[in-house]
Amino acid sequence: MAYDKARELLDLAMALAASHYGLTAVEIEQRLAENARVKKQSAALERQRQRMLTQLSNLFGTGLEMTIDDEGHRRWTLRTKDLANMPLVDPADLASLGRAIGLMAKLGERDAADRLSRLSNLLQMALDGRRRARFEVDFEALRDSQAIVAQPGPQIEVDPAIERAVSEAILKGRCLDFVYQKVPRSVEPVGVLLGPRKYLVARSTNSTEWAEASHWRMDRIVQPVVSDRPARSMPEGFTIAHHARRCFGVFWNKEEYQDVEWRFAPRAATSAANWRFHPDQTLQHHSDGSLTVRFKASGHYEMAWHLYQWGDAVEVIAPVAVAELVEGHRREDFRVLP
Repeated sequence: MAYDKARELLDLAMALAASHYGLTAVEIEQRLAENARVKKQSAALERQRQRMLTQLSNLFGTGLEMTIDDEGHRRWTLRTKDLANMPLVDPADLASLGRAIGLMAKLGERDAADRLSRLSNLLQMALDGRRRARFEVDFEALRDSQAIVAQPGPQIEVDPAIERAVSEAILKGRCLDFVYQKVPRSVEPVGVLLGPRKYLVARSTNSTEWAEASHWRMDRIVQPVVSDRPARSMPEGFTIAHHARRCFGVFWNKEEYQDVEWRFAPRAATSAANWRFHPDQTLQHHSDGSLTVRFKASGHYEMAWHLYQWGDAVEVIAPVAVAELVEGHRREDFRVLP
């Protein structure tokens, strides 16, 4: 079996062993599609999944289990101890984990960085003596050959006591009381947005619609107390990930949630095409070499702050409010584009 195929089979085995409820056929095929170097049709992915499950069954026998869930979907899990003695970690894995630790630390996520660091140590401890010596040399070489670029911006750490209170309220489904800019607040937390600043996403207990969920800077929260009052259930279909996609950056205002359309001049089109302005953006290339970017989001001021660095190489078609914000500030003397 070719190395790449063996690694692919091993990755699937680990995913099945790590999954408590197991993976469905669709979930397995999604993993295969994400890892494929060449895009495959659904029929090819289905055949590949069937072949790999057959190979795992031959290797692990009854360790590969198939069950039917409550919705009638087949789910596969792998229950075996054989993977424990296999060389599942390589130096590149540890180097990637080290970069993740560095990124978490730069974001002010000290607790997450400490947990990942502890995990890295546990993985290295699991190596036998001979492999550990070889790994340390390769790991250090990879680690020392890479560095995280410093990005200008705020770096604000949140009091661990505030993080614990927020996590407890979310996990227990309780309201959270705190003081925010000297004003007592009572909210129903639904999640946290991570970035240079950390924001709690929550709805005031006085609100009647989830569309009114607000963002609260966690470094400004004071005296958090988890209430005994249960928080109301989120409406069907509401997720923190979907809510985050409605923002340009992290700013949310339902009145600003509008269609966005920016047209970049031909000289800026190549640079703009390489940017990810929003997860749901679409690009339209024009015959004159210009490029139009479209998406829907809130955050007029954050858009204006970002657009400034493009100078007069971008024209704001929509929203009109953003066009008015940048009018008169589109410089023509920026020689280098973002």
